[in-house]
Amino acid sequence: MGKKRKRLTNREWWAKYGPRFEETDRKLLERIAYYEQRIAERDAAREAAAKEGAA
Repeated sequence: MGKKRKRLTNREWWAKYGPRFEETDRKLLERIAYYEQRIAERDAAREAAAKEGAA
């Protein structure tokens, strides 16, 4: 039978995996901001097209 794997303490786990979580959070927030901007641009274009069509 093999040795039992040493479990990481909370501090060790965050030291090992924390930077990966920070990078993932940053990328996710950047993606959210990008799509919010795209939606705002699309809505503005639709409003402009509706005003142009009504005029």
